[in-house]
Amino acid sequence: MRIPPLRQYASGYPCFVASAGILNASLLWLLNAEAPVSSLFPAMVPGVLAAWFLFGTREALIRFVLPSFLVCASILFLSVEREQGMEAFLCGRACTGAQIEAELNDPSLCGGSPGWLKNAPSNISGNVRRFRYTADDTWKETSGKVFLRLPQKVKFSPGYGDTLRLTGFFRRIEVLPLPGAFDYESYARVRGIRYTFVADSAELVRKDASPMRRLYDFRGFLLDGFGKGMVHEESRAMSSALLFGMKQGIDAQTRDDFLRSGTIHVLSVSGLHVGLFFSVLILFLRFFPFTIRWFLVLIPVFVYAVSTGMQGPAFRAFVMFAVWCILRAFLLRTNALNTIAFAAVLLMLWNPAVPLDIGFQFSFLCVLFLLLSSDFISGLRLAMMTKWKYSLNGISRIRRWLIGFVSMSIVASLVAYLSSFAISMVHQGLFSPCAVPAYLLMSPFAWLCFAVFVFGVLFCWIPGVLWLCGFLMDPLLYVIKAISRLFGEDGYVYTARSPWWLALLFLILLGLLLTVKRRKWFVSCGIALMFLMFVSLMLPMFMTAELLVVSGGGTRPMLILTDPATSRAVVINLPDYESARGAASYLRTRGIMQVDELFFEASRKENCEGAESFLRMQDVRVLVVPVPPRANAVYARRALETAAEQGILYTRFSGLTDAELDEGFSRFLCGGPWKGIEVVLRNRPEGGIGIEVLKFGRLLHSGILPLSAEKRITLLSL
Repeated sequence: MRIPPLRQYASGYPCFVASAGILNASLLWLLNAEAPVSSLFPAMVPGVLAAWFLFGTREALIRFVLPSFLVCASILFLSVEREQGMEAFLCGRACTGAQIEAELNDPSLCGGSPGWLKNAPSNISGNVRRFRYTADDTWKETSGKVFLRLPQKVKFSPGYGDTLRLTGFFRRIEVLPLPGAFDYESYARVRGIRYTFVADSAELVRKDASPMRRLYDFRGFLLDGFGKGMVHEESRAMSSALLFGMKQGIDAQTRDDFLRSGTIHVLSVSGLHVGLFFSVLILFLRFFPFTIRWFLVLIPVFVYAVSTGMQGPAFRAFVMFAVWCILRAFLLRTNALNTIAFAAVLLMLWNPAVPLDIGFQFSFLCVLFLLLSSDFISGLRLAMMTKWKYSLNGISRIRRWLIGFVSMSIVASLVAYLSSFAISMVHQGLFSPCAVPAYLLMSPFAWLCFAVFVFGVLFCWIPGVLWLCGFLMDPLLYVIKAISRLFGEDGYVYTARSPWWLALLFLILLGLLLTVKRRKWFVSCGIALMFLMFVSLMLPMFMTAELLVVSGGGTRPMLILTDPATSRAVVINLPDYESARGAASYLRTRGIMQVDELFFEASRKENCEGAESFLRMQDVRVLVVPVPPRANAVYARRALETAAEQGILYTRFSGLTDAELDEGFSRFLCGGPWKGIEVVLRNRPEGGIGIEVLKFGRLLHSGILPLSAEKRITLLSL
């Protein structure tokens, strides 16, 4: 009896069907995190009926319905944990003061070793164990994940597993409705976090001594040894990012260079790093018997993946690698497409929100399309060898290997770039046409770095080996950074973010191009057309000058004036860190990489708390602050110190009287491309802020900005 094609597909690729069932059950929850769990079951009924019709009763029940119920159980568990944990004490408040004891579980923490690396990133993930509102209250046992923002100066170096006592306040992570802004709320949601705890003081309660802490301490020992042999300070920071994904030492300029050149994945531990580590390690194990060799290699690769934090891409790479090694040891074969789907199923069952993570999307899509293109790449390689197939002399084995390796690398890099291009345009609006040559030039140096790294790990017990490895890696890392700087200076274009349906259609056409055997020219034309739609229809040259006003949250509004035609912008007020991050993302989608003027109407916290962070994210020509800053204007003084460190000019103004400031009155006269534009803000007795936009004295717009808990935007074309 002939099996229908779809049922045969369900039998051959069961993990793909299971992943479809998981997405069918969790789609409503992914789109709306506040949706009750009871509504998930009715929402999954249409998908279940479709699976039953396409795959049959048995296949649909085992491979589609069962994973659907498993992910629903996972979502239910997360919901119950949230309702009964820390958030039950916070009662949904947007901001509240508290004292907490939290256990740090961020793998980027180095615990003070090496000393040249910044100890912690800006936001540290941690688990709250105890909680109280004031020092006079009794401690309440609780649980919940938060981002911790430690004070700038602490007397100790926290590490993984340490327990800290922190005094500060909780701040709810909100969706900032800026066009093109980084979706920080989704980023936190993937990690099960809804609040940031901003600490004013911190003290160490308990230092961890678990095996995980010892592993991370050994990681610090290796980096410290490598760093002693490196001449360039930038190479030290690069080594921690390339080898272990610890990016807190990378400065903003270097991070932007890698991002704009399309090679940022080099600094995020993924399948590339696990594959490089394995390829070097297997050379040292060639003296062991075949079966033992493939089992032995699993242990150090697993330890390496754990030492990097076992993030989604690293976990996916290790699962695929482990399955392949075990089957290889027993001389068995498996379908690589089914293996990657198996890794995705495990991740989605453990964390149903992981499909929202941009790293998850990049990692799985790139590997998926590389596997789909395997026949295409093999055919291209055979076509290149046809010239010498019937030749009497032929070509040497080395030349044949070089031709095959170079052609495979170029085509594989191009396929990976095209598959990640759609995701990059949706999330970042970044077009990097030089990504393929930049990656091809970096790859040999990255492989050599890992070769030296593995040698150093294996022989670190010999005095001087780590210093020698660091000395050898220093020029390699310097070249990698130079390549990113070369292609990252001018080889990129920021555009408005693309709609998701355009990216989906582009990926479908790319998949057809790699799999269909006929009418490839038709699919190629469709891809080329959509490629032009991605880039040309959203370039900054087609954008008009705008005034963006962000209000709400009980703070003074933030104003951003942009003119993409001249690549100029003015930013007025930065109420908090989230606003600073959103403003930087919005400016980049408008094609503006430098701000003409950063202006604060007052030196209060609600005007300039996010200034220090913004100055590190975005190039600013002039900083304008009130004079004189008050003695308690902590954030204004920090902004001035950061501007002085970066060599930014700053001026002081005294155009508003104290009475006008107390009344909430502000007037901004704009110059440059906005000459004649005047923005007037004044507090209204009945609540909110009145806004008036005038051009050469003529009223263009007037309205009321509410100061509610919800942030809102007003977007005006000038």
